[in-house]
Amino acid sequence: MDYQDVPHWLLRTGARLDTTIFLSTDGLSPGFDYLVEVRGLDGLLDDPRAVEVLISFLTFKPSAKGVIPGVRGTTDRVALKRGEPCFARVGDRSFESREGLWLSELQKLQMSSRPMRALLEPLGPSTSSTATS
Repeated sequence: MDYQDVPHWLLRTGARLDTTIFLSTDGLSPGFDYLVEVRGLDGLLDDPRAVEVLISFLTFKPSAKGVIPGVRGTTDRVALKRGEPCFARVGDRSFESREGLWLSELQKLQMSSRPMRALLEPLGPSTSSTATS
């Protein structure tokens, strides 16, 4: 699917996945290019649509080096950097992946209809700050 611009991508992807998607580049920590927030998910780590949003976004913006997906209206976030393990904070719980997580790993999840949680391991209560400022 061809997207001409960000508003077009936001509307088409949101409609296809029955969500509303918001994109920002403001207030991010170094190394992160975009904050992609989604309203309408049944959990950032448990809803396979979160994986679909990320795949669509990374295909639309292949030059992105760091992306933070989140659920709009919460502090739930995943910090993804190209080629590095990812870290997630959902509620008061923290998670991490053992290996780098990017487009090809997300596509494998999508093909098996599994959510992002399938690649993450719990770390315990969160004590670190989020990747957004």
